[in-house]
Amino acid sequence: MSLKNEMGNKDMKEEVQTLIDIIVGIVLVSALIAGISLAVTGGDYRFSLGVLLGAICAVGVLYHMYRGLNIALDMGAAGEKYTQRQSVMRMGIMSLVVVLAIFLNRYIHAAGVVIGLLTLKVSAYLQPVIHKYITTKFYNKGR
Repeated sequence: MSLKNEMGNKDMKEEVQTLIDIIVGIVLVSALIAGISLAVTGGDYRFSLGVLLGAICAVGVLYHMYRGLNIALDMGAAGEKYTQRQSVMRMGIMSLVVVLAIFLNRYIHAAGVVIGLLTLKVSAYLQPVIHKYITTKFYNKGR
């Protein structure tokens, strides 16, 4: 079932609500960091582009994690090895994005990419607050 189909249901599943909450958090935190960095650096866009690239990668990693966990839960005992492989794949993708930023340092700041990736962690901690004050207001209902 695709995310669009799941989101179309009137009673959205809790895991999809959590996924949306964390994506909203990634967008808000990365926009805040990028805006502050533009103000502090006097308009140097490299760090902000790094944060943007890291945030895009963080959303992709989050969705990959969501799909992988749904598949692994259906697999039973074989799901453990599957989740380990998927985790290594996510780490590899994140490492590749940072290395790409290092080579493209003329356009993208690697520290910005790392901070953009870390917005996933910050958003996971902020998820209850985001759900309570933002997402619930948008969908006009809570859990």
